[in-house]
Amino acid sequence: MADDAVPARLGHRFHRLWGGYVASNFADGVLLTALPLMALTLTRDPLLISGLTAMWYLPWLLFGLHAGALADRMDRTRLIVGANALRGALMLALLAVVAAGGLRIWVLYLAMFLLVACETVVDSAGRAIVPEYVAAPLLGRANSRLEGGRTVAEGFVAAPAASFGLAASPLLPLGLNTIAYVASAAVMPRGPGGGAGAPAERAARGPLLRDIKEGLAFIWGDPVQRGLCVTSFLVSIAGAMLNAVLVVFAVERVGVPHAWYGALVTALALGSVLGAVSSEAVTARTGRARALVSGYVVLGVSAAQMAVLPHPVTSVLGLFLTGIATMIVTINLMTITQAITPAGILGRAISVRRVVARGLGPLAAVGAGLLARVDLALPILAAGAIAVVVGIAFSGLFTRAARCAAAVP
Repeated sequence: MADDAVPARLGHRFHRLWGGYVASNFADGVLLTALPLMALTLTRDPLLISGLTAMWYLPWLLFGLHAGALADRMDRTRLIVGANALRGALMLALLAVVAAGGLRIWVLYLAMFLLVACETVVDSAGRAIVPEYVAAPLLGRANSRLEGGRTVAEGFVAAPAASFGLAASPLLPLGLNTIAYVASAAVMPRGPGGGAGAPAERAARGPLLRDIKEGLAFIWGDPVQRGLCVTSFLVSIAGAMLNAVLVVFAVERVGVPHAWYGALVTALALGSVLGAVSSEAVTARTGRARALVSGYVVLGVSAAQMAVLPHPVTSVLGLFLTGIATMIVTINLMTITQAITPAGILGRAISVRRVVARGLGPLAAVGAGLLARVDLALPILAAGAIAVVVGIAFSGLFTRAARCAAAVP
């Protein structure tokens, strides 16, 4: 009887959530393309340009844990709507500054910092809210739809729209970004989801630091949660190392012309879309634990073969397979996390992992740069080795985590 009560479809409220999620990620994609290009019109100093990347990481380090605590304390839908409405207002202010001829590099720094500060709230609440609108057996399908929509919006639509729009006028991508953030706030479903994943009660009012400590204690005290956080720690290092040197490796070692680098990276986006589309079928055939283990191994081997056999064909194949494997791993990890984490602490559990991933990015990138001075292939080999080791060494953890998720009604 319980199985008969599970809905066969995700429902219109989820689809409104999906629309808001995709619109928000489209706006993020425009932002991450347009602001660095706008910075290039102001300065060619690489240090000043890299300051924008620092402004992208910094808010997560400062506010990420607080955002997760807020997501468990307040209505998550209202948080997402409010944060995206605020981002729309911030973009409108930036548009006015640019139109008035007042654009300066520090203005871009401030805009990036404030917009990503809002993103910490949107991402923490957005991941945690899914179980409120989706029954546990459908979480994998829901996460596949969300990640597929995000990849298409960011990888295939936002970047070209920002680049071509900026070529005509800097006001165009800024205006497009403003509309997307406002649209995201407008289409979000209203009212509590009412699903099994809705918190029975919100975190008690009190010092926010107490909620943060409670979230950290929960992660540390649960062996499965702690282990999954460690895997996020290790894989974030591998991802940052690969991304830090990929463009240099492609141009210098593989011989890809500058103009074709974008086409090369498109293979990664195509693989990500295929991974999102096929994740549910792959997981149904192999089980979540095997999907995670094989995903990490394929991810590592794909990266390693690019380093060992530098050629345009092997690079396209490697990035394509990397996209597939990364998406399958991401969807399954998020589905497990949403299933095994109590609803009232889910925002904090998600934010801890995001802070770990974002916080280590700069350090891993510097380490990759030092390795690349010895040999350009070394950081990519190291990234591949880390992924393979994680897949094999933590296979037992993935089995336990998958069993815990399967036991959730």
